[in-house]
Amino acid sequence: MQKTELVHGDLTYKLIGLAMEVHRRLGPGFLEKVYDQAYIIELDLVAIKYVYQQLFRIQYRDQFLRKLYAPDFVVEGKVLVDNKSIQAIGDLERAKMINYLKVTKLEVGLIINYGNLSLEWERVIASDKLKSGSNT
Repeated sequence: MQKTELVHGDLTYKLIGLAMEVHRRLGPGFLEKVYDQAYIIELDLVAIKYVYQQLFRIQYRDQFLRKLYAPDFVVEGKVLVDNKSIQAIGDLERAKMINYLKVTKLEVGLIINYGNLSLEWERVIASDKLKSGSNT
């Protein structure tokens, strides 16, 4: 049986581990920005390169919209990370991530939800819009 390689699997594994550390230390109940700031500390501690809230232009037909998109994190120019503090990751969050991946032209996104007693995360792949990996 052939082993399937995940796109940016090593990096996403590390990023999920960092989110677990944030959740272990803070627990649920804070606003997303609190988790963003704690995640920045974790990224810096392990020297993973990221851009926080990098601005992206959204194209509609042959024009760019005035509204810009600023994802939570673009990590090493490869993975988009969207931190949430909500009841559960749902179809709306998945649909948003697919659109975010289109705008950023990245292949892999992580939706990380700190809003429950256990950390929830989903790995979304842009190359196959219907396919996403999940721990739920």
